[in-house]
Amino acid sequence: MAAPTRVTGVSVALTTATTPKTTATTPKITAALNIAVGDIFVVCGGACGPSSGMGTNPSVSAGAVTWILQKSVSATGYGDLKLWSGTVTTASASATVSLTGTGGLSWGFVVEQYRNGTVGASVVNHASTGVPTIALTIGAANSAIVSGSTDFNASTGILPGPPSTVR
Repeated sequence: MAAPTRVTGVSVALTTATTPKTTATTPKITAALNIAVGDIFVVCGGACGPSSGMGTNPSVSAGAVTWILQKSVSATGYGDLKLWSGTVTTASASATVSLTGTGGLSWGFVVEQYRNGTVGASVVNHASTGVPTIALTIGAANSAIVSGSTDFNASTGILPGPPSTVR
């Protein structure tokens, strides 16, 4: 099996070093993307704060995508992280991806777009102290691995990306 082709990766800003943890604007929208039928999106959205949350599924402005929530984790008082996959069912030369946050002090998302791939395993873990670990079994050769994380205590807020892609 050939490796999936990474078409693009887009990060929608969460915070900056000069204004940490203050980007509650909603919804947030990517720049325009050229999407083809069968493309796979992986969207990682993260929010921080005691009353934070991620909204419902992402949406596209043109074309059509069928979304599946792969994993969701909420660390009470610290934040939320959600990971969606989506398969493009109608193409568009100029589609944007948007996501809505709810009640967060700071939030944002990362979009990864792949061609010639499928979605396999997904795992999740979290820790209120220390570093969480996961065990992931790769389902096929030439796999792409996408990961996300949030860190409420980071000096510049949360960082759900950029995702790691490993082949």
